[in-house]
Amino acid sequence: MSAPAYPWLDTVWEQFRVSKQQGRLGHAVLIVGPEGVGKRALAESVTRALLCRHDDQQQRPCGQCPACVQVEQGSHPDVHRVEADEKTGSIGIASVRDTCAQLLMTSQMAGYRIGLFPDIERCSVSAANSLLKTLEEPPPGVFMMLISSRPGRLPATIRSRCQLWRCASPHPTQAVPWLASQGVADPESALALAGGAPLRALKADVGEVLSELDATLQAVMTGQQSIARAARLLEPHGSEAVLAPLLGLIDRAITTGMTAGPSGLQFACFGVTRTARQLYAWRDTVLREIVRDSTGLNELATLERALAAGRQEAPAAVI
Repeated sequence: MSAPAYPWLDTVWEQFRVSKQQGRLGHAVLIVGPEGVGKRALAESVTRALLCRHDDQQQRPCGQCPACVQVEQGSHPDVHRVEADEKTGSIGIASVRDTCAQLLMTSQMAGYRIGLFPDIERCSVSAANSLLKTLEEPPPGVFMMLISSRPGRLPATIRSRCQLWRCASPHPTQAVPWLASQGVADPESALALAGGAPLRALKADVGEVLSELDATLQAVMTGQQSIARAARLLEPHGSEAVLAPLLGLIDRAITTGMTAGPSGLQFACFGVTRTARQLYAWRDTVLREIVRDSTGLNELATLERALAAGRQEAPAAVI
């Protein structure tokens, strides 16, 4: 079995392998990166590698021993996962306390006890404080993996107690061939619309987001819909899933929408025309919002600013 979940995660896997071999693995890591690059799959691969009964210098799990099979089936007694509540979307203190209590118990398989915390930024304040206690005084034999696409939402006290593993979006030379091997008909376009995230590019809803975004922009730019209303309609997709396609649509307008107007060159986009200066200013704003959006603190405000820049208006204050 291949050790890293995906080829673009080789560098992070090497970081894990060297740390393990040199005895510097520590007790907790924070795995960060955009949505759709395979952070959780990486954590599952590391879990199999740590619990695998077959010795391998490259830390590759065999995928066949009882431990590997149990991890794959989600039944390993020493692997404890925390999930966000389906109704509230947050991770409550009860779930964190229960998981930490299980990590304190003796291993049932005489190996690591592993805690997996996907979407850790969804922790409530009380849950984060409860988790912090275990991070500050980790019991021997425990390894915790915190996974986040929005590390800026985490308290600094939690970030400072974890080793950092960064999973960046892969270069297209890695991602495009992989997407093609997965049966994606137009991998270059799919990757661009997904903001460079290969796993998001695999989802069927990328095209749906693009179609909805295109229609929404038409309504916003022509004044048929308010910026606030449009932002709220797009918010369920998540700002990260909207900003990358928006940037792609602006680039498409720059490439294909040039027309000759009475005052010089103009670009047709979303039912209106813009000068090159206006269009590039909008593009710059969206790029800034993509960088700022890494914290994910107010996605609605992010979307309002991006839409308002296209209509050359100041967004209303979002509380």
